[in-house]
Amino acid sequence: MKSVTVFIWLFLIIVFSSCKTKDKAQSPPPDADSLALSIYKFPCFGRCPYYEAKIYTSGYALFDGKRDTKNLGLFEATFNKKEIEELLNEAKRIEYMNMSDSFYNPGLADFPAVITSVKLNGKRKTIYNCLHEAPEELKSFQKKLDEFFTNENINWHLLKARQKN
Repeated sequence: MKSVTVFIWLFLIIVFSSCKTKDKAQSPPPDADSLALSIYKFPCFGRCPYYEAKIYTSGYALFDGKRDTKNLGLFEATFNKKEIEELLNEAKRIEYMNMSDSFYNPGLADFPAVITSVKLNGKRKTIYNCLHEAPEELKSFQKKLDEFFTNENINWHLLKARQKN
């Protein structure tokens, strides 16, 4: 009877260990609290790039190209901490954390909206921009993020393809 009990316990340990390993291999990206920067570019009636990109403090990044962008689908890449620091320093320089949360005009139907989010000093700030008249510093920062994530030299690894519309 004792050997059967030992066998059952060993069997359960092996089963639960293998499940845990499997879950770990398929785990989502780092905790959302470690999200350093993100940009979400919305579509327009024309051919505006439509994607979402995130970079975590670890350097892990995700790019989800939805339409009108070179990379269609879900991709991952790794960046060095210096690159992340440069982007965060730019956010500090333009005083991103002190800007308004929203630049929006309900009368504009076709201006491509951009949502950016930055975490500095343990605080997160998200700005919704849908105005051509938004502060130049914000538009410049958005352009910098866009160029960072859509740079042709990034070695993105495809996680899940998206079919072209």
